[in-house]
Amino acid sequence: MISCELPAKLLHRDGTEFGKAHTERMWWRFLNAVRKRQHRVAPTTWVAAIAAVVYTFAPIDLIPELVLGPLGFVDDIGLWGIFAILFTREQHRWVTAREAPSRTNAVRS
Repeated sequence: MISCELPAKLLHRDGTEFGKAHTERMWWRFLNAVRKRQHRVAPTTWVAAIAAVVYTFAPIDLIPELVLGPLGFVDDIGLWGIFAILFTREQHRWVTAREAPSRTNAVRS
């Protein structure tokens, strides 16, 4: 019988599977922390978010879809990709900040 093990990064500290529901709850907690101003989002992330929304709906386009067809969506997708990377980085900063007090308490014990 072939054994299939999950990579360590897909497991919780106690060895249980890192599930989709946990990830969704984590994102909702992050968005609530931002909404309640418990986590301050970097200005570059806000600028990227606003730019992505405005650029998507603006009539001016660097690569027009009417001329180049599907290739015209490359610039839109690229801007949303940059925003997704920055937003994920913010979420990682939030998780690190949440775990920091527990790490310092563990070191003191």
